[in-house]
Amino acid sequence: PCFDHKEPREAAMQMMTTVAKRYKDRENLLMWDAWNELWWGGGPDIHPAGGIACYCGDTVTKFREWLKNKYGSLKGLNGTWLRNYVDWEDVQPARFVGQFYGTHVDMLDWRRFTIWNWVEKGQMRVEAMRKGDTGHPIVCHTWKSCIFHEIGELCMDDWRVTELFDKFGTSAYPESSFPNPFGGPMPISDFCANLDGVRCASGKKDWWISELQGGPLKWGFDFTPEKQSLFMWEGIARGAK
Repeated sequence: PCFDHKEPREAAMQMMTTVAKRYKDRENLLMWDAWNELWWGGGPDIHPAGGIACYCGDTVTKFREWLKNKYGSLKGLNGTWLRNYVDWEDVQPARFVGQFYGTHVDMLDWRRFTIWNWVEKGQMRVEAMRKGDTGHPIVCHTWKSCIFHEIGELCMDDWRVTELFDKFGTSAYPESSFPNPFGGPMPISDFCANLDGVRCASGKKDWWISELQGGPLKWGFDFTPEKQSLFMWEGIARGAK
């Protein structure tokens, strides 16, 4: 659900608080992973609205408020976007479809807002978990570093989100589908770049390979013990937990 909606947001955060409170004293609890493979929306190839989610009324209203704070007035927005809006209700988020011959400034603002909104959702999760458990670390992990294309297309900014969490991490499936959209092993250089990106974004905080491929996935590639060893040692060599 979209957490710009009040009802699902409150229900989800209450669930996280309740779970944290219930299990915080378990001896086998190491930490909380409050956001699994965080990302937001998608590109025109995977989002039916042709852009970056979400385009619901609550998110659009929030976007307009963000624009008001940034530009101060509709006149200021019109001057930058090169538009002639007469009412804030006329302002809509950008979509990929039909945007290739526009000013592109509206898309840039939509992406900046989505990054800001995404970081706010991370803070919300941390606060919910902390209400239930003040003792254990709260972590999250991405599906891959934003040094690839994610900061532009999917509005992921690892450097900003790592400020919120105690630790950071990444999934790593080097012989599944990413980054090749048609499937196939990724170059070892890309695998290492993913680890280096997450390591850099984590700064002095611990970082984890939260998910590491352990066998054939989807396309059944030749996943050998030697490859598994290589992937593990590449992470260990970079300080991964």
